[in-house]
Amino acid sequence: MRNIPVCFSSADTVQDLKSCANLCIDWLKWFNDRHLQLGPDLMGYARRPDSDFALTALDSQTILFRLPSMGLRYKPLVDSVLSRSKNMLENYPYLIIDCRGNGGGAFSTWSALKPLLYTGPVLTDGMLYWASDDNAKYLLSGIKPNMPKALKSTNKKTAKAMKKSRALLQAP
Repeated sequence: MRNIPVCFSSADTVQDLKSCANLCIDWLKWFNDRHLQLGPDLMGYARRPDSDFALTALDSQTILFRLPSMGLRYKPLVDSVLSRSKNMLENYPYLIIDCRGNGGGAFSTWSALKPLLYTGPVLTDGMLYWASDDNAKYLLSGIKPNMPKALKSTNKKTAKAMKKSRALLQAP
């Protein structure tokens, strides 16, 4: 078993936001998991121009889809680009998806690409949340008017379940 990080012993000395952030970063390093990160609220990031999301033919057989962000706010745009380009996508044998510089986001943002990437059944094993009042509030605060109804419903159900439990929770 690994030792408890030293940062826990200094938590009571934190006096400002920068010290708190540094302490949290040290704590996250203990898990040795690159998926755990500390950063600003992603919903506050500047919006990328719609033109950054482009589908273009490179030659007679290959098309390029530029996907610079998978932030949930871009799902309607990604779906629109793919819908408008359905004929093109079906008639080119090769698709390159350029997601360089992409900071991540939501699976549902690019889910419309799944049928183009894999023709067999796609299995996903869901997502885990740490159930707490703060995480439930955060999940509800992320519900936006332009979100798909199914995602809004899932977020509300998950937040409700979080308020009843204090452990890891499988998303519905």
